Amino acid sequence: MMYLSHISAYLFWRSFDGASFRVEPLSIVNGNPENRKRQRDRIVSFAQANGFVDVRGKAHITASNGVAAARSSAIATHKIENDVAASCLLIDGEIAVSSPELTFVQMSSLLESTQLIALGNELCSRYVISQDQISQRKTITSSAKLGKFLEMNSNLRSCTKAKAACGFIVDGARSPMEWKCFMLLTLSHVKGGAKLPAPKLNSRIDLKTPIQAIDQWGYPRIINSFECDLVWEEKRLVVVEYQGKEWHSDESALLRDAVKNNRLVGQNITLFELTKDIVYDEVAFSEFCETLAKALNHRNRIRAASAYEKSRILRRAIMPTNWFEQAISKSHQARKR
Repeated sequence: MMYLSHISAYLFWRSFDGASFRVEPLSIVNGNPENRKRQRDRIVSFAQANGFVDVRGKAHITASNGVAAARSSAIATHKIENDVAASCLLIDGEIAVSSPELTFVQMSSLLESTQLIALGNELCSRYVISQDQISQRKTITSSAKLGKFLEMNSNLRSCTKAKAACGFIVDGARSPMEWKCFMLLTLSHVKGGAKLPAPKLNSRIDLKTPIQAIDQWGYPRIINSFECDLVWEEKRLVVVEYQGKEWHSDESALLRDAVKNNRLVGQNITLFELTKDIVYDEVAFSEFCETLAKALNHRNRIRAASAYEKSRILRRAIMPTNWFEQAISKSHQARKR
């Protein structure tokens, strides 16, 4: 059996919008030796045509036990001893690919801990980026599904590392900055985070006093709740809303956010607005975290040595738009040494 795996599988799931490709359970595995080369060539062509290749232009393919490894400048071949056919899916009825859960485990052998957490957050997100535009999709996996898969397949290589990362993954991010802010706020000081309690992501808040508004067609409507980016359910609700232009399609979206935030303040909710400038400024972000911690009645008694440097390293690892490509390039250079 051969299937798209590791980096190639992740790039597929990262761009999967639920419409471009049809994905279904793998029911039949063709192990006929005379078909292996044809099967391999078809997988490579598919990966190359859709950009599911690594920084060297190689498609990553896993060959199950007993299948000869391919020798080609266009292929990075992996071999696995375990039978994982049940953990693979079919793309458009012909190309096998690692499931999101299996892909997460496979990538744990290639990435550092923080990078693996970031990758898990993207797998568990509700967005897809295409041509620098963001759109929403149905979730393809969750932290609970990842955890269940790891428990059932504890004999897989790098499973221990994957389990450790799984505990820091958040479900349902609607944009990259949501999970990036979550990581910066909640990871331990050793990992470069602020070590604050974990909030709920995109949680719906019921308004004590419903408000009347006008919809996009000019008709009046009643708003009974808002969905907020980061929510801590303390004695008084604490909310952090990320304000950024990079994932808003137009000015009207920014206006809607501003109106929402003004309404939240009037509902006896402690509201903080977080911007890209604050996130990138180490001093400003540290001050933001201290103020937020006070609102949460949370005290961080112990700070890791060189906390600013660790925070800087975390930002460099996850903040760039092409963070994954940088991580893979760094991993490749390390293996060459």
